[in-house]
Amino acid sequence: MDRGLSAENLSRGWSLSFDDVSLIEGMDARSRLVFAAQLKYYQQTGQFPESIDDLPNEAICYLGQQVDADVSHLSDYDYTSRTNRRNRQQILRYLEVRRMSAVDRQELIQWLTSEVCPSGETVEGMMERSCLWCWDKKLQSPPSGELARLTRSARRTFEVQLFERISNSLLPSSIRRMETSLSPSTTESGFDSLTSDPGSPCLENVLVSVERLTFIRDLQLPAWIMECGNTTLLSEFRRRVGH
Repeated sequence: MDRGLSAENLSRGWSLSFDDVSLIEGMDARSRLVFAAQLKYYQQTGQFPESIDDLPNEAICYLGQQVDADVSHLSDYDYTSRTNRRNRQQILRYLEVRRMSAVDRQELIQWLTSEVCPSGETVEGMMERSCLWCWDKKLQSPPSGELARLTRSARRTFEVQLFERISNSLLPSSIRRMETSLSPSTTESGFDSLTSDPGSPCLENVLVSVERLTFIRDLQLPAWIMECGNTTLLSEFRRRVGH
């Protein structure tokens, strides 16, 4: 999440409501701060912090002022303790967040495949957006390991579907032309030649460029192929081909 928080963002995202404060009444200072930090972090990201490093310093200080607690109380806190697990369950109940069902998981995968993967988002970015998607639907996001596997599965599904759609839309003659271009060749329609620099402007190089463009035009590629992915996604595909 964004590590630099303005005063406005602190007030909007990290202020405790009266109901929030009622949850921590009776707790000692350290417990109040830890509970409040995890509650507000979950509301911002749809997940719990794994360590203090996940929490912005400005937010910790701001919460410390609200609950009258020393922020140093967070430095050695055990986020895997039984007490903390109970606190997290209490937070989830308070926020009315429920466990994901098999149907929910399938909806998440479908959303990732159709809405997120076309943007070329990284796995880490997909995981963050997945947690926010879950929070928006009041669903408890899967553990990080399971979520990573789920996002990678969604990406593979997207790529298989995209490549199959592209392959099925190509004319047989276009496929033959492209396969021929991948063979060792000295002509300007060879793949290596197509990806090389056209050189300085002169008549010979202009004619070479015309030959390359004619080859590409004669492939009769469907227009939608040029619009099926953004720059990030296409750069990733290009990198793989280069290896």
